[in-house]
Amino acid sequence: MIQELLARIDTLERENTRLKEEIEQLKKRLSKNSRNSSKPPSSDGLSRPNKNNSVSEQGKLKSKGTKKPSGGQKGHNGSNLGQAKPDEVITKPVTSCDHCQSDLSDTKAQGYVRRQLHDLPGMPKLKVSATCVRVPVITTHSLTVHATFSKVVTRKAAQNALKKAEGVLLYDNPEKKEFPTPADVVGTDPTWVGRVRQSLDNPKAIDLFVCGDNLRKGAALNTAQIAELVAAEFTR
Repeated sequence: MIQELLARIDTLERENTRLKEEIEQLKKRLSKNSRNSSKPPSSDGLSRPNKNNSVSEQGKLKSKGTKKPSGGQKGHNGSNLGQAKPDEVITKPVTSCDHCQSDLSDTKAQGYVRRQLHDLPGMPKLKVSATCVRVPVITTHSLTVHATFSKVVTRKAAQNALKKAEGVLLYDNPEKKEFPTPADVVGTDPTWVGRVRQSLDNPKAIDLFVCGDNLRKGAALNTAQIAELVAAEFTR
């Protein structure tokens, strides 16, 4: 009986020692904050230490006893962090179909461009050559266009024609870095055109760049515009 009690006492003493060590470890953890450890300031919560206080070895706040204002002092040259520039930007265009892994040298999208242009009134024999480039973007279709004509067309004449075209927004001033990009057109209705120029090798050709939000023009916007035309016919 006595041996059992002694063994029990020994077990309780060891347990007591272990619990005391755990309590001390917890106290140390609770005394740590962003000023005396590597913890971020966001972890301080409501007990965030004041900037004008420092921390003692016991983890308690003590006043610095200084009247200096915070921040850089008078006469300090100061410095700031410049914008970080990446060493390398890696892009990954889609080179094959996600589903069948087939080649994209002749895709359905290229056929769509040809067919849709042939559907334009009075232009069933329009010659079209298109190459589809799959690049992962949220929205927007873009085209680089090389258009040839039966006579010489100047840049100014092409720009004037585009300004008058319904549903087209001419944004063309490369000298001031004003030209459309896919990021510009997201959420807008018109088709943006820019970088209009006469071809260097053919005075009867015009080169230009076209961007449009394909969730609007060619989709939802077309549906609304067609509905407006039909409604106008019935209300005449």
